[in-house]
Amino acid sequence: QNYYLIQSIDRTTFYALPHSDAENSKVSTTSIPNANMRWYFMDAENSDHQYYYIVNSTGRCLYHYDDNHDGIRIKNTHAELSSLSDDELNKYKYYLEPTGANYYIHPKGGATYLNKRGGNVPYGNEYYFKSSTFSDEPSKWRFVAVSDVTWPQPFTISTNVEKRYYKFQNVTDASFSLSTAGECATVSSVGGNENVWYFLDAGTDATYSNCHYYYIVNALTEKYLYYTGGTGNDVAKVMDYNSEEGDKYRFLIVDAAYKPDNSNYATGYTIVPKLRQAYFSGKDSFAPMAMTDDSHLLLKNDRGNNNYNSHWQIVETVYALVEAPTITNNYNGYISLSTTTPDATIYYTTNRDTPDNTNT
Repeated sequence: QNYYLIQSIDRTTFYALPHSDAENSKVSTTSIPNANMRWYFMDAENSDHQYYYIVNSTGRCLYHYDDNHDGIRIKNTHAELSSLSDDELNKYKYYLEPTGANYYIHPKGGATYLNKRGGNVPYGNEYYFKSSTFSDEPSKWRFVAVSDVTWPQPFTISTNVEKRYYKFQNVTDASFSLSTAGECATVSSVGGNENVWYFLDAGTDATYSNCHYYYIVNALTEKYLYYTGGTGNDVAKVMDYNSEEGDKYRFLIVDAAYKPDNSNYATGYTIVPKLRQAYFSGKDSFAPMAMTDDSHLLLKNDRGNNNYNSHWQIVETVYALVEAPTITNNYNGYISLSTTTPDATIYYTTNRDTPDNTNT
């Protein structure tokens, strides 16, 4: 089969995905790469229009259950369609109408357009595909070959030659950034190198439509963001890398959802552990427990609509690297301290107390 992803024109980083591989599963959209967001097309009928069966990689076909808000589902496999009555078989047939570079998907015998309204990620109730009379952006689709799919990467991956540094600023309150406190990943409004991170390449996965994984490394400690594997509070740590737990250090950076009317919307991204990638919805992305200093991270049970604290803006920054001072003893009772870092101030004490900004 020639597989395609069905791309939402309303939000082009979101693609059609059944809620599960079970029969009669509802269909929605997500920005998290998933093995079951692949579809292929088979000839169904050439009469007033050319109709297709739209078959998911689970083997089940797109099915027009009814015209309600969740009326488009996946049901029988293509092989099972031959046993259906003509009236039932028509519920699996779709006509593709070009509209510019995109398409309308028309269920045969139902309302006019296959439509995805109400947002791309759930808040409370799911927002599913329906058959609708609306012909606006949520009714427009594009079919993207798996080999041509690109996923957002709003940063430059660091290498051994060059590091590029970033802050994760929370969309709810940009004064708070992803930070560390001991082994815990936290948020903090206090600026400093503990809030600075860089990305390393952690590989791709063809099964998940060539999605890209990243290691997220704290610039100050050189420790890696780490997912404990749980679903409760305090699930994000900052740890030394251990290859035996490799997938716990791998993350997706995906486009966040947004309010349907775009009100109070700021572009953001969510941090999804690789080990939560297969979950269509539910607890799949990192968010602070509260917007307070040193608040730990939990897995947020949705990424969209009214939950901006799971949204992050990834902003390039600098790592304030200071060269270690040089201490020189001339053995005549004089000791000098110097550094090659421009505009740096050296603080010191002579009694082994920790210096503060008055000890110069």
